[in-house]
Amino acid sequence: MERALRLILALAIIGTLVTSMLSSVALAAYKFGVEQPLITVQLTEASKQCVECHRLATPFIVYDWQKSRHYLVGVGCYECHAANPDRPDAIDHFGFKITMVVTPKQCARCHAAIVEEYMKSVHAYSGMHCYLLPENPLFWVAVLYNPFAKGLWHLIDDKIPVEYIKIFPVANIKKFAPDVYNLQMKLYRGEPGIVAYTEDPTVAILGGAEPQGLSIENADVKKLIILWGLQGCMACHGANLNQKFKEEIERRTGKFAGMVFVPGTNKFDPSIVTNHGVGRINPDGSLGSCEACHFAHSFSVKIARKAWESCGRCHYGHDHPNDEQWKASIHGALVLGEYEDYAWEKKSNDWKPGRDFRGPTCAACHMGAVFDEQGNVKYAASHDVASICKWKLGKWMISMLRVAGMRDPSTPAWVCEYWEKEYGMKIVYPEPDWKERRKRCIEMCAQCHTKYFAASHLRTADWMILLADFIRDEVVIKVAEMLKEKGLFTPFDKITLRHLGAKANRPAKMAAFHFGPDFRWWAGIVHFVLYTIEWLENIYDRPAVKKKAPELVEFIEEVVPWFKTQLEGEKIKVEEILPPKLVELTSKMENVKLAFAPLVTTVDVETVGSVYAFEVGVQTTTTGVNPIAFAPLLVIPAALAEGRREEEQ
Repeated sequence: MERALRLILALAIIGTLVTSMLSSVALAAYKFGVEQPLITVQLTEASKQCVECHRLATPFIVYDWQKSRHYLVGVGCYECHAANPDRPDAIDHFGFKITMVVTPKQCARCHAAIVEEYMKSVHAYSGMHCYLLPENPLFWVAVLYNPFAKGLWHLIDDKIPVEYIKIFPVANIKKFAPDVYNLQMKLYRGEPGIVAYTEDPTVAILGGAEPQGLSIENADVKKLIILWGLQGCMACHGANLNQKFKEEIERRTGKFAGMVFVPGTNKFDPSIVTNHGVGRINPDGSLGSCEACHFAHSFSVKIARKAWESCGRCHYGHDHPNDEQWKASIHGALVLGEYEDYAWEKKSNDWKPGRDFRGPTCAACHMGAVFDEQGNVKYAASHDVASICKWKLGKWMISMLRVAGMRDPSTPAWVCEYWEKEYGMKIVYPEPDWKERRKRCIEMCAQCHTKYFAASHLRTADWMILLADFIRDEVVIKVAEMLKEKGLFTPFDKITLRHLGAKANRPAKMAAFHFGPDFRWWAGIVHFVLYTIEWLENIYDRPAVKKKAPELVEFIEEVVPWFKTQLEGEKIKVEEILPPKLVELTSKMENVKLAFAPLVTTVDVETVGSVYAFEVGVQTTTTGVNPIAFAPLLVIPAALAEGRREEEQ
């Protein structure tokens, strides 16, 4: 009996190992173009029905899911998409209650620890940051609205005129292509624009729903701007999908906070259906979107670890060029040069630098496990992407130490209170504090470098950001406040101030830590300073500023002294910018008057030591200057003229 039990136990262990090995092989062996059978997968009856139907309806999704670990362990469609009946976005789908939006709270049923880390991270809060300021929901609308607020938009009553919509597809071609103009006007009854919006195949599919409730008769300018923001800023930051939160914002601010659902339905507004932003505000009160980095439905860790494929989708561009900075670094050069050799799919706490990869990506530094000298995990992998960050640099007006338990200053205080009361979630900076994060950073770097090397880099960057912020606070923000006090702060100043911060100050500070020499110097601190001076020059030349704010003029003259020099018409003296010997030589040459013009002659060249000696002979009439006196000026380093042993003119 005992022997039989041992045999059964041994077979069970062997079976488990074989199954595990086959699963790994199946995952690694998947090839595009090869259809995977379902026979190796144990699915629930509900998910089996989903798969059988969606094999025909959406085959790509099924094929993609079959590349995932979910497939291998039997996690199917219904396990993720099943919705509680009381969820506001739950829909009836062939007898099942499901939701289109799978939230971190749903993922937490299997990945509880990861979701807890993620929902306390700056990624999860980023939707709040983008969606709301204390005084204004969708605050970025002002960027496009304010410049024309009392002009263009007022003239059209904040709506694109129907008469313009009728002809806008051909509005500008009548003069240079009258035949095309006449053709379209004839085909579409003189209203090609109306036809474009009313006879499109999408109308029937959406059942009359329009993004943000727009219509030809009510093409509201602010709603049109919202579409650009939702598909731009909030495509990365994350849109608001929480109807209750939207209503609370509108109650508190009295301002339109965007549409969540199609009126009278529980279908999401068409403008946010496609949103997978990393800080998405979800219907169940959770924050974030796992598929922002782990793309559905394969949820590949390989893609998430490749910075230029996952992180680089959002962390690039003028205002946060982290991806470009990394690519310009040695780290980026290493990865892009040999990434095909790396082991991208190792488990989180077994992905080791040196063994599995050489050049680190964003995930390796910001989220990867840190190992000690014996190869043991010293710091576990983390979904808090600021796990190594001492500073909060994302909001350009502050460079703030990350203090655990502190309210996130980018989110209004009332929102933090509301979220804790409504959903039991505190929007505060998580443990640990900045000192422990810096220690982790040093240990992370020390896996490849010495600790002295790591500390040197970090300490240098700390001092670099001090200069950028001093200019920001003592010049840029100070000038902005002086303009506001005098009522001289224009929409141009508002957008310039934002760009000086988000597109000059912030990228320069980020570059200090992310390497990339050009992004530190020319595209970094130099760009910030020159952009600041350009703005100050614009302010300095305004008659209204000279009249109403003479103290501002004086301040600009103090911080940029050569403005005063320009105003007084004084010329910059040569002796102030050139070495004395060069000044003397220049003055002598200025007094030289040559009798020959132009001087064109052949020059014999011969090698003398490490230079070429030029012997100049000029056939000319009487002149007050001996050209041979200038022969020393014609001596050129041999390195610049190597191989050119021929006549020179």
